[in-house]
Amino acid sequence: MYGRFAEKLADTGWLNCIPLVPTTKRSLVRWRVHRVFVVTDDQRATWARFFPDGGIGYVIEPEVVAVEADVLDPLTAEHLGVLAERILGDTPLIRIGRPPKWMRFYATTDLIPKIAAHPIEIIPASYHVVLYGVHEFTKLPYVWLDDEPLDTPPESLPRVTRAQVERFVAAALEVVPPRRTSPHAVNGDLFTRLRAERAGRIGLAWLAIVERQLRESQPGELHDTLLSVTAALVSVGYDDAEIHRIVERHFAAPRFGPYAAAWKQLDDAIAGARRRWTPPPTIQPRARLAMVSA
Repeated sequence: MYGRFAEKLADTGWLNCIPLVPTTKRSLVRWRVHRVFVVTDDQRATWARFFPDGGIGYVIEPEVVAVEADVLDPLTAEHLGVLAERILGDTPLIRIGRPPKWMRFYATTDLIPKIAAHPIEIIPASYHVVLYGVHEFTKLPYVWLDDEPLDTPPESLPRVTRAQVERFVAAALEVVPPRRTSPHAVNGDLFTRLRAERAGRIGLAWLAIVERQLRESQPGELHDTLLSVTAALVSVGYDDAEIHRIVERHFAAPRFGPYAAAWKQLDDAIAGARRRWTPPPTIQPRARLAMVSA
């Protein structure tokens, strides 16, 4: 599937498509790199050769946001759909995986945070979703109710603001209260706040946020800021030497005195992040070469 449609999707404007393990949502490549760097033509062509039958995921770019209703009651799903149309607009892109659950896609120019108030989820830039593939539960292909990404460029979608999205979430939770609270829905946690600040930024703009987070780190937050930033840098492909240079140039922790201990944790933070982001062992060595440039 990836080999068949990835290039056509890129031509339509869906540049950041990645191959997925068939019948799953799991990526076959280091997808987090593409939170910052858009998939290149060469990467796309290489993945199409190595993973022609893979599903197609999309690492959401800053101008797109997805809205999901994870409900199995048909009447509730329909009610939430009506709310979405009324508050967010009538989008031509509605994806169905396990009916009656749905996911709607919109355009945006706002920096919208991730909101996970299950069963309502707002999925903004830097997270990935499935566009095409076989659903792991139903074993049936994902379907699009009206148009589909192959013939619908992102810029043609109805544009929504952050205020509209927040209004929709509030209205939807009046219909179906959240069954659980995700840390993404709470802004007090330091790790969540740092991730939210980086979300939706790409390239140099993303790096500037990382550098600012290091500079503005406060006593009591130095260790956790270092862990968060290091993991982010590792996940998008920076090597150890590059991470050292960035941290040494911008980290607010004094090198002497009671806060100097934070500096001693840098190598451990890098090593821990690399263990977390190690590519899946199922990928063959030759296929790994395709991931190096990611």
